[in-house]
Amino acid sequence: MNSTLHQYLVEDAFKATDDVVNRIFNHKPFLEAEIRSMVKDFEEEPNKQCDLNQLVDGTYEKLKNIKDKQIDFIHNYCENDLVPLEQKIDRIETKMQNLLSIEQTKEDERKVKIDQFITKQNEGLAQFLQNMERRINEIDSSYEQAREQIHQKYNKKIYEK
Repeated sequence: MNSTLHQYLVEDAFKATDDVVNRIFNHKPFLEAEIRSMVKDFEEEPNKQCDLNQLVDGTYEKLKNIKDKQIDFIHNYCENDLVPLEQKIDRIETKMQNLLSIEQTKEDERKVKIDQFITKQNEGLAQFLQNMERRINEIDSSYEQAREQIHQKYNKKIYEK
């Protein structure tokens, strides 16, 4: 029940709004009445045809002058306002190029630092591996010496018996 009332009120509001919009913005009936009135006046007085031609010619000239003035106005407006805008755009482009250049320089510096870090890490790793290899060799050497000493010691004892 409530939704039906709500729907009815909404439809009524839309119809009222449509009515108001049509009355305000629909000039067709007014224009049709004016045109009928002008045609009727024109048909009643034949000598108005000459006036009508003058009216049409005058209206055409006025429209042409208005068009030319508007074109000149727009051209002047664009020249006056677009030149500073173009200069601003050029400055912005220059700043953007500077920012891109700075960013590229920073990127290059980052790459150099990364390469240096990787080189340093590789050198450290190589040094670590060399130290490990040296220690392994020392351990192997110590093992061999100890084994030799043990072997000699037990070989002497075997021969002494």
